[in-house]
Amino acid sequence: MNSRYGLIHKKPFFSIVIVSLNPGNKIFDTIDSILLQDFKDYEIIVKDGLSSNIDLKQVKNKVSLLLSQKDDGIYDAMNQACPLINGLYVLFLNCGDKFYDKEVLTTVFNILKSNHYDVLFGNYIRNGYVFKQSKNINSFNIFRKPINQQTLFHKLDLLKMLNYFDLNYKIASDYDFQVKLFFKRIKFNHINKIFVNYEGGGYSENSQNSSQGYKEINAIRKKYFKNYIFFNLIQFLSLEKLRRDLIFSKDNTFLKKLFFKIFKRKE
Repeated sequence: MNSRYGLIHKKPFFSIVIVSLNPGNKIFDTIDSILLQDFKDYEIIVKDGLSSNIDLKQVKNKVSLLLSQKDDGIYDAMNQACPLINGLYVLFLNCGDKFYDKEVLTTVFNILKSNHYDVLFGNYIRNGYVFKQSKNINSFNIFRKPINQQTLFHKLDLLKMLNYFDLNYKIASDYDFQVKLFFKRIKFNHINKIFVNYEGGGYSENSQNSSQGYKEINAIRKKYFKNYIFFNLIQFLSLEKLRRDLIFSKDNTFLKKLFFKIFKRKE
């Protein structure tokens, strides 16, 4: 047993899981940002869906474990990786996402070593903008906006407790996972540090999947939140719902552009 962290744990402290399907060289950007970390007690697990545009042998040489086999989408890929995880804490990264600097894992480790949090998350950068996430996760905040999954470190035991990700959701199962944790009274702890340079623009964010994702998020909200109608009203009054409705409408192109020019803001 290894108790050098004040925790009886004989396996890696962090497991960083990357799922991929034809990512090109972006996967190496993500892997290299992990390998550059000052803190080295981690494993890298790649679950690949039989990509044809990357050298899987090269990937295998850079990571702790590569599983390459067919899957039924991103959450099925994540679920296939879950039984392979050995670390105490888990982070999922998408291909193209990179750690903000080489000290991210050191920062997170120093906090978790002292506090033993179940969940810790930070901020992220996208397209040069810093997105500061809500530091107090109450029922309205988790209703209003999912936490960026690529900033969310959580104990492996929580994945096992919830039996991994619900495959009934193709776009928003990570949000379902977060909401379930919240209603099991798992505390979400925030640190005002940038963890990740988040690429975005992936599977869940093209126009068709974004619309489906919004439907799934709304279904999750209806399922779990007793204050669904009241919270929706608050969102409407704060223009959050109006902005999202404009995103998914097929017309009013001029109004969309004008609206976002006026109301665009950092979350």
